[in-house]
Amino acid sequence: MKKKKSYGYIIFTIYFSTKCVSFSPCCAYFSANLDLGRKDIIFLIDGSDTTGPAGIAHIRDFILNIVQQLDVQPDQVRVAVVQYADRVKTEFSLNSHNNKPAVISAIKRLRQMGGRSSELANAIEYVIQNELKLTAGVRPSEASQHLVVLTGGRSTQDVSIYGPLLKGSRVNCIGIGAGGADTRQLRSIIDPPTFDPPNNLHIYIFKQNFFSLLTADGLPPPKKADIVFLVDGSINLGRDNFNEVMSFINNLIDLFYTDRDDLRIGLAHYATDVTDAFYLNTYKDRQDILNAIGRVEYKGGRRINTGAAIRHAQDVHFTKGRGSRIDEGTPQILIAITGGRSGDDSKTAALGLKSKGVRIFAVGVGNIQDELENLASEPSTVARASTFQELSDYTVKLCLSICFESNVVKVREDSAIIELIVFPDQITLSH
Repeated sequence: MKKKKSYGYIIFTIYFSTKCVSFSPCCAYFSANLDLGRKDIIFLIDGSDTTGPAGIAHIRDFILNIVQQLDVQPDQVRVAVVQYADRVKTEFSLNSHNNKPAVISAIKRLRQMGGRSSELANAIEYVIQNELKLTAGVRPSEASQHLVVLTGGRSTQDVSIYGPLLKGSRVNCIGIGAGGADTRQLRSIIDPPTFDPPNNLHIYIFKQNFFSLLTADGLPPPKKADIVFLVDGSINLGRDNFNEVMSFINNLIDLFYTDRDDLRIGLAHYATDVTDAFYLNTYKDRQDILNAIGRVEYKGGRRINTGAAIRHAQDVHFTKGRGSRIDEGTPQILIAITGGRSGDDSKTAALGLKSKGVRIFAVGVGNIQDELENLASEPSTVARASTFQELSDYTVKLCLSICFESNVVKVREDSAIIELIVFPDQITLSH
């Protein structure tokens, strides 16, 4: 067999007919509790009709077979299960059960939700927004995070954007395709595989690699960046839309900022003049930043002086005295959010800021594409929505851009990718 270095996720793809695969809840190849260290493991399982009438039973038994060998307890391994089809449902979160018997009991109670479609893209976004949260029990500063995707169908939505996003969030993704799974979609969230074992590979080797790769994974380095939000606070937005923008910023920070990260965040809003909410060195704690965003008040104003606001950000926010670490080589980012065309020369102001090494992400609402392109560092750092209510649809994509195009996230380059291809008539795990 031939190995070569590759970067990306870990993926296991098993092709089999679900109607002829059975799993036994015991396995003699591993001890009762493997010492994998601290892990947060989320199983994302396909509960659609595409997995067949017995699909959930095979998935349930597979998860049981894995969990029985994990050291499930609050300070070691935590387990969650999310089921999806054309909708998504949390079966239980990482902090729902604090011992192995309780987790096993919950897994045994799993029932197939049913549904004609297998919407993996929606399911992954649901996991990011709901389960990869401190409130759901995730431990980004203490444990490594793993998403195990078991799918038997094809998503009608694009899944390819979620691979880089999960990778940037330091989530190790393991994909398992069964039955009618679209393996191209699984591969779209990883780099090409590098290992093709013989077709008669026994299933226990799959499990051995599964556990060994979990063991090899460790905590990644923290993210580091200085990020300033510059928000249009004119009457062009109005109070309700301004609050929508604040909620958008809150959700964005909540998505990419963990307690281990070394991020500094500032915020200002403007119309004719600029109001500074807080600077890069005002708050050091993530929760303090989120609380401060919640206290920002809409002021209004008839004129949108985006150019003056950008120059203000350059002269005031992106300075050493206000917390900028540009002299240390820390990435500098401005996220400008506007709802209209500037009344002054915003293009020249943006060019001046970009010449200082600051990356500009332009987010806007309405028919202002040319305005946003004049502000942004490049077309890929532009996000335009039709309404302020639709801004939330761009949270994931903007986070992806911040993480990768601006090098906020230093992606690990030591992740193995293994594809296991098995074509058995029948597989029985009973040893």
